[in-house]
Amino acid sequence: MKLTKITDPAKISQLTFDENAQVRRTAHAGLELTPMGPINTAQRVGPGVPILVFNSGAAVAYVKFGNQSMAAPAGPADGIPILPNEKFVVNSGLLEWIIASSNSVYGYLGDNT
Repeated sequence: MKLTKITDPAKISQLTFDENAQVRRTAHAGLELTPMGPINTAQRVGPGVPILVFNSGAAVAYVKFGNQSMAAPAGPADGIPILPNEKFVVNSGLLEWIIASSNSVYGYLGDNT
C-alpha cells in the first residue's frame, strides 16, 4: 500500500468526516493498543480510556458504554453503529464498561498516558 501525503484542506475534511455517523474521525498517532478480544460480553475498561473498536463481521454491529449488568445494544437507538470492516476510536468517558452486539466486534485498549 502506497501512502500519499494529502495537503488539500478540503480533501482532508472529506476524509476525516464520517457521513454515516455524522462525526469527525480522529487519528491517534502512536496509540499503544492492548487487545481485549471480542467485546460481546460486558468488559470493564475503566473511565477515560481510549478504545479502538473493530467490526470484522459482514453486518452492522453496535457498541455502547454503561455498567456491568447492561444488555448488549440492539440497534442505533441504544448503541453506536459500526459498519462492516470499520474501525474507530471511542473514549469511555465517565463509564467503565463496554459491550458490543456481536462477537465480530473486537476491542483494543489504548494507553491514555
